[in-house]
Amino acid sequence: MILNLTSCFSFFLFVCASECPAGRFGVNCQLRCNCQNNGTCDRVGGMCRCGPGFYGHLCEHACPPGLHGPLCQLQCECMHGASCHPVTGHCLCPPGYFGAHCHRGCERGTFGQGCAKACDCEDDSPCDPVTGRCLCSSGKTGARCDIDCGRNRFGPDCAETCECQNGAQCDRRSGRCSCVHSWIGLSCQEGGPPRLTSGSSRGDSRHNNSL
Repeated sequence: MILNLTSCFSFFLFVCASECPAGRFGVNCQLRCNCQNNGTCDRVGGMCRCGPGFYGHLCEHACPPGLHGPLCQLQCECMHGASCHPVTGHCLCPPGYFGAHCHRGCERGTFGQGCAKACDCEDDSPCDPVTGRCLCSSGKTGARCDIDCGRNRFGPDCAETCECQNGAQCDRRSGRCSCVHSWIGLSCQEGGPPRLTSGSSRGDSRHNNSL
């Protein structure tokens, strides 16, 4: 037991019967401790003794990121930039990750803190594991991926522009052109319907006049 040796005396002999109560220290226990975060105070000198997870003159600071425990001497064992609880070391996973060490990404169809939220996307489209934004597959767009690509657009979220020419149809998933009227080529710019030349037209005219 730590006694307050200056709280009572009789002539030349100290007669100290009790220690300072919690939160007090010094001569006759007149001084008040200012320790924070459940830090304990030395009843003689008033120095704070910090509990796990805190440090500083008054135990006013939580452990820096990446550290925890008594005197903040233990390292966190968390992945993907996760922090840990300064007292227990328990990993505090950022949105998009879960597991004891935040080592696992959200499973398909889930997102957010602890992967506890469900995606709300059409046609089983995945969503961003952090924000929940739907990630539309080729040929689809919209907040829920429930809208077909418009004319001359294709690809994931309809982000690409078709290059089909001469009335060709563009596949909204792949962007492949379906050529018509004898046009050929990747963008249907080659070939095309046969054209009558000026020479052919004159020849036909002379032939018709001779009849």
